[in-house]
Amino acid sequence: MGRPVAEDLKGRTFGMLRVVQRSPNSSYGALWYCRCRCGRLKEVRATALKNGNVKSCGCLMGRKYIG
Repeated sequence: MGRPVAEDLKGRTFGMLRVVQRSPNSSYGALWYCRCRCGRLKEVRATALKNGNVKSCGCLMGRKYIG
């Protein structure tokens, strides 16, 4: 038995991050390249996107985000 197939998140938005494309897998699971509204590109774990732990590239640190 191998790993389960990762859900395709391409095109979805999580907080301020829009998923652009799949990144190579790591030992931590599926990774995705995401573009933040501020313009930065960030590599994020799929689980962190889906459970809401990551909402931006880090530009929100110190600011309150509603949305």
